[in-house]
Amino acid sequence: MDGVKPARLKAARAELAATDLVVSAVRARAGRSLFLPGGWSEQKGRGLPVEQWKLPMYGPFLCALVPVEPAAELFARAWRRTLDGDVPASRS
Repeated sequence: MDGVKPARLKAARAELAATDLVVSAVRARAGRSLFLPGGWSEQKGRGLPVEQWKLPMYGPFLCALVPVEPAAELFARAWRRTLDGDVPASRS
């Protein structure tokens, strides 16, 4: 996040982690600690692992997960999915 100071980012992450919108976890090769709830896809041979809910947002490329549209459109499509009831699954 360019332009965001570390203290502000840390505070925002802590506030988000205190909700039920994400889960805090350690996952191999993820490079982060907050995740959407639900299934996890290791993506062997396709780059970094990712939440299964996000997979439809990426193209069918064999070498890596590549978004199929600009970030603003991805966000709008993800938001529409949640409004339509297709939300990331809660952990069971």
